Amino acid sequence: AVSGLDKEPDLVHMEAHTPDGNVQYVTCRAQMCSEANRNYPFRGYIDISSLVVQDDYIFIQVRL
Repeated sequence: AVSGLDKEPDLVHMEAHTPDGNVQYVTCRAQMCSEANRNYPFRGYIDISSLVVQDDYIFIQVRL
């Protein structure tokens, strides 16, 4: 999180690799990042290393 920019300073954005080799965009709170507390804002798969958080924007490359 970026101080003064992010509304949720403890929110973590990450790429999570699935057992079948795909990658998903996942968010969770830093203190409670268990499987049960993870959010999947985009249900599809994304390209590896495509997640970029810049200012108020989150960019991902979607797999076709």
